[in-house]
Amino acid sequence: MYKRQGKVMDKFSYYFMLETSPFIGSTGDAYLMDAFVTYEADNWARISLGSFKQPFSLEVTTPCHSLLTIERSIVADQLVAPQRDFGVGIFGGNKFNRLNYSIALMNGRGLGVKDDNVKKDIIGRASYKILRNLSIGASFRYGYPIPNNNEADRTSYGGDIAFEMGKFYVQGEYIYDEGAYFAGAGGGCGATPIALGEKRDGAYVLATYDVTEKFQPVFKYEYFDSD
Repeated sequence: MYKRQGKVMDKFSYYFMLETSPFIGSTGDAYLMDAFVTYEADNWARISLGSFKQPFSLEVTTPCHSLLTIERSIVADQLVAPQRDFGVGIFGGNKFNRLNYSIALMNGRGLGVKDDNVKKDIIGRASYKILRNLSIGASFRYGYPIPNNNEADRTSYGGDIAFEMGKFYVQGEYIYDEGAYFAGAGGGCGATPIALGEKRDGAYVLATYDVTEKFQPVFKYEYFDSD
């Protein structure tokens, strides 16, 4: 993986990430993952333009190096797809704020593919720290995933919760999805798409305990209904 990021003047920054292994592309060719520029108006209005992750789902928006399991959940890889897309997004808040939000207008076709309909996807997520160690989040997506089709729409909802107490951590999430889908967009993180019915949903719950710095038992239960 090749990654570069930096500042251009005070309020402009850039981020570029290229996957050089067959992990995503499956062909051994280099694969563009992220490439965007950001205008940082202030903490509550950071505007990004380019290719980046859809702001949907707690697990999907968690970077790979921060995941507690090697792979993301089946429901996230199958229903939040494509996970990366081209668009413009507005992001607000940081890890020190109780409220964080993100909203984006995206092509809905994935990376490296020309957008072939006139409609766009609107995607957003907001999270709030109820207590210092307890946070909840909600995600939403509405779009038109079928190539050359401006009528077949898709609606997705998600809810998540995270709780941490000392060495103990619990995270859970539920995702509901209905309407049209396009298997050609692929699954998240290179997963093979599953045939989906008109309505589909899934959830997971994950719990960890830090016994020592190098030993952390992990329990994860997943549920996914493709139809």
